[in-house]
Amino acid sequence: MNMLEEPIADVGEPPAGFNEMIEQIESQNLAIRNRLPAGTELSVDGKNYVISSELPIEGGIAFFVYKVRRKPECGLEFALKQILCDPKDPEIVRLCMEEVRILESLSHPNIVRCYGKELKKDNNFYVVTEWCDGLSISKYFAPFPSLHRKIKRFKEACLQGQRTRNRPNWQDG
Repeated sequence: MNMLEEPIADVGEPPAGFNEMIEQIESQNLAIRNRLPAGTELSVDGKNYVISSELPIEGGIAFFVYKVRRKPECGLEFALKQILCDPKDPEIVRLCMEEVRILESLSHPNIVRCYGKELKKDNNFYVVTEWCDGLSISKYFAPFPSLHRKIKRFKEACLQGQRTRNRPNWQDG
């Protein structure tokens, strides 16, 4: 029997964390393939936008944020968030839609407005919001870590409260 005919030895189960590492690499490759270059035209909620630039947002590999302009040239700038959705996990899409519905329902001068949302056939969820120059809340409060954690918990509590109020059986008491 020559070497090519010998059975391959059983190496057993992969080491702990191996499958998670492979999934992370596949997610990163998917993210790189889905990144949109400047000049790309995209339609969201029936309105056409052209990407000016990608913004350096720290948030992981699950989304990208772009600065866009509306077409035909109206001079207004918007932020476009591209969320990479796993087609095997419909819960992510549901949560994204729920959070955008909450954002759409808010009207306050210190909260960016949502101008459109759309789930595309390529399993990317796009959200168009008002453009806001300046620091993100995370960078603004970075020098104050304990305050930043409190604000983050407060934001999560507000979102949970809004989700509770949006349930069909909710009654104001």
